[in-house]
Amino acid sequence: MKEESFPNAEQIEKRQHWDETAARVEKITDRLEKPIDEGIKEGVIALNVFDINTAASCEGHIDRGTYAPWINIQAEIPRDLIEEIGELSKDREGNKVRLKEISKDIERRNLEEQKKVFAHLELFYQNREAPFHKRLAMGYSGLGRLQSQGAELQKIEDAETRKERLKEYQEEMNAFISFLKEEYFKSEK
Repeated sequence: MKEESFPNAEQIEKRQHWDETAARVEKITDRLEKPIDEGIKEGVIALNVFDINTAASCEGHIDRGTYAPWINIQAEIPRDLIEEIGELSKDREGNKVRLKEISKDIERRNLEEQKKVFAHLELFYQNREAPFHKRLAMGYSGLGRLQSQGAELQKIEDAETRKERLKEYQEEMNAFISFLKEEYFKSEK
């Protein structure tokens, strides 16, 4: 007779946290009221359960965008700070110093949030071989965007290469998402 194993308190708590996060993510829409793309939704959930705040995402499309999946990582900015920016923006000249301080504070918060992804990427690539263009990395051109390193080059590729690379980049992102989920539920095994 096979022994049944019952979940312990930690396993139950992790499953509840995952499910609550999934329910919250399910309600998120963009400015056009469109939900998160199905092909990236689990990645948003996985990052959020690790307390990594996401701001936008895309599963990658062959007909628009960067033709690769991506997730923006940004700190959640406190409402009072946003309100202060709004007030200070009314008189930009007189408030340049404070606006610059706030800008630096937001940049620091965003970089700290984005830094959280590094440990996960490091573990993911510890024993994984992948071509350079396919490897996931954090971009910093104003946004902390998690995407394959070759994603931006998709804009200049021919249609056939773009299609092949989109598939490769989606596979790499999905592998990372599966890795995150496995790491999160590791103690369940």
